[in-house]
Amino acid sequence: MRMHLRDYTRAIDVPHYTCAISPGKHCPLFGVGIVFQGMAGVTLIYIGPQDCVYYAQTDTLLRQLAYVRSDGPQVRTLAVQLSDSDLIFGIRPQLEKLLEKEAQREDTNAVFLVTSCSVEVLSEDLQGTVDAVAARTGKKIALIPIENFKTFSYFEGTEKALAALTTELKPMPRQEKSFAVLGARKHGADESEPVRWLMEKGYTLQSILPYETNSEKVNHLPEVAFTLVLEGCGLEVAKQLERDYGIPYVRFDRRLDLQHVVQAWRELSVLVGEDREEWIEEQLCEVRQMEEVVSAKVSGTTFFYNQTTIYPFEACLFLSRLGMEPLCIFQGSVRDKEADARLALAERANPVLWQNANQSALRAMLEEQLPDYFVGATGGIIREYPVLAFSFPTGRVGAGFEYYKTCLRRILAAKKMEGKR
Repeated sequence: MRMHLRDYTRAIDVPHYTCAISPGKHCPLFGVGIVFQGMAGVTLIYIGPQDCVYYAQTDTLLRQLAYVRSDGPQVRTLAVQLSDSDLIFGIRPQLEKLLEKEAQREDTNAVFLVTSCSVEVLSEDLQGTVDAVAARTGKKIALIPIENFKTFSYFEGTEKALAALTTELKPMPRQEKSFAVLGARKHGADESEPVRWLMEKGYTLQSILPYETNSEKVNHLPEVAFTLVLEGCGLEVAKQLERDYGIPYVRFDRRLDLQHVVQAWRELSVLVGEDREEWIEEQLCEVRQMEEVVSAKVSGTTFFYNQTTIYPFEACLFLSRLGMEPLCIFQGSVRDKEADARLALAERANPVLWQNANQSALRAMLEEQLPDYFVGATGGIIREYPVLAFSFPTGRVGAGFEYYKTCLRRILAAKKMEGKR
């Protein structure tokens, strides 16, 4: 059964085109390791059935090998497989023993227990177990519950892990000219537009969470004057730090909504105490000129959207405002945090919605209705169809007017695929 945009209820209700979905990376278990890569003094314990814990542990270990600063101490990663008897008789005694053993290791500062969805069938009070061992050992021991039998986004795991990592921090004196970046999963945050400007003004970048941080930097997060949210997985942590420590945050994660880009820069200007209105107006003038050029080229065209790590409805609304019509949206790992972009897009178009597309789903939809443009990965079967293809940049963390203009250039540089079919 198909769902169109105007029939949308919840992200979890958006159907798959095929019953078979790509295994693994859609699961929140795989988002946890992103947070703890390079975190010395931490033990990460995955608990669940064999396949879940094996692949989650393997993914975490591979991330450590690929981590840019992998020459130092790394997070200790364990996989605990549940047996049939565990599911019947419970696991509390064995789990308490394991947690205590790990907490008592000389080089362990914190232990994080990550549960897979199968643990949901147990009647064990895992939070109570974790709290009891933490009280006895005096070490930080936290539960990261990934208990949902219908999961489509690994970012859920990233957000839960960030929340567990940043709870119960001690209040510290404020360092007035320091800030932290939240949500950045890849390199490039230190070179993004707002971060460059702050560092030119003499501000100190305290940490980039989760991409580049360590236990000491996390413990000192309450010192920063404010935080910048560059990607959506850092938003809840920013709210938590504001609620618990009074640290304000500025959202630069709404990267393809020009109004929010302007708002973010104005909020940052107020925090820093510098009037940037003239510069903002200059940027807006340049953006509007670029939009006119892009709109003249793409107005009246259609597109399929399959970009997995950018807010999908916001991105499609951005393209719609340039005159393009979405025919099909494949939702990926990232979900829009607010409903405003979806509602605004629904007033302009009513595309088909599918969840986490695999190659067969893409092929079936392309055979059914061929768009003028395809937005997403430009390899694989897309090369077989005569469409113009481009993708928004996701390899480096970008933000502000700079990112917005880069996306406009990507549209102009769209390449015609070979179209063998």
